[in-house]
Amino acid sequence: MPMKWTRSETLGLASLRCPQCCGLGLVRGPLGVNSPCQCVLQKIFRVVWNRYKFARLDRAQRGAPIHNVSGLSKGARRQPGKYAYLLEEFIADFELIAARTLTEDEFRMFKRLDSVSTYTRNRIEAKLGRAFRETEPFALFPLDAYFSRPAPGTRTPAFAATRPARYQPLVPPLAQRQPLKRAA
Repeated sequence: MPMKWTRSETLGLASLRCPQCCGLGLVRGPLGVNSPCQCVLQKIFRVVWNRYKFARLDRAQRGAPIHNVSGLSKGARRQPGKYAYLLEEFIADFELIAARTLTEDEFRMFKRLDSVSTYTRNRIEAKLGRAFRETEPFALFPLDAYFSRPAPGTRTPAFAATRPARYQPLVPPLAQRQPLKRAA
C-alpha cells in the first residue's frame, strides 16, 4: 500500500517559489490522489544527503577501520539499552536504498551528481527523496525518527503537530480607552 502524503508533512518542506505546488507541497495526481511535489522530494533528499555527508566525514575523521559506538539504541530492531553503530547503519542504509532504487545508469550518474545536467540531477534527487521517506519500516526521513527508531507499528509524522494542554488564543492587550467627555 503506497504511503499517504498529507499537507502537514509537505508544507514545511515545499519551496515557496515552486510553480507546480505554489509552496503547498502537494500536487494532484492523474487519479485525483495527492502526491508530493518534486520540490518536497528534493528537499528530503538534500536533508538526508547532508546527514550522509556528515556521517561519512565523521567516520573518516575517526579512521575508517575503527568503528566507535555512536549511540545508545532504544529502537525496535535492537535490544533496549544496547549500544549500536548508528552512523554506520545510516551510511549503509543510504547506500543500499540508492543502489536498490536507481537503475544502473542512474546510479552511475548519482556517483558523479555534480557533473550531470540539472534535469537529471533533479530527477534522481526526487526519486531518492521519495525512497528515503517511503521506505518501510525505518525510513531515513525524518532523521530524528530514524535515529530514535520508534516501536514497530507506530507512525511518526515528519512534523509532529503538538498543541499545549490548555490552548488559549493569543489576544493582544488593548489600550484602555477613556470615555469621551462632552463639552458643556
